[in-house]
Amino acid sequence: MRKIELLYLICGLLGVILTLSCKVSYAVFPAIALGLISVFLVRKNVKHKELSSKEVKAKQIVSISSLIIWGASSLLSYFFIDKFKDDGLWFMFSSYIFLVVYSTMYMLIISND
Repeated sequence: MRKIELLYLICGLLGVILTLSCKVSYAVFPAIALGLISVFLVRKNVKHKELSSKEVKAKQIVSISSLIIWGASSLLSYFFIDKFKDDGLWFMFSSYIFLVVYSTMYMLIISND
């Protein structure tokens, strides 16, 4: 599970960096890479261990708080960053922020156990 969360973190960070620094077309590459790697992992039958009730509760808290952060970053990037409004990058940027926050929070919870 830690490898998957690390993959989300890396793709999210690359996406944020490319969205802020490059043209629109380059910002799509981390999302494409994440999709292809995820399909590869599914085809390799990566199985997750059974989650304890504590891990399920932690995952629910992480998911809900990450979605709230995703919504807030969507609104902020749409209304306050003009570069993102014209090209439609606001949605990609907020999605990458969601990946970074989600994977970071989940990895912190895993590392505490």
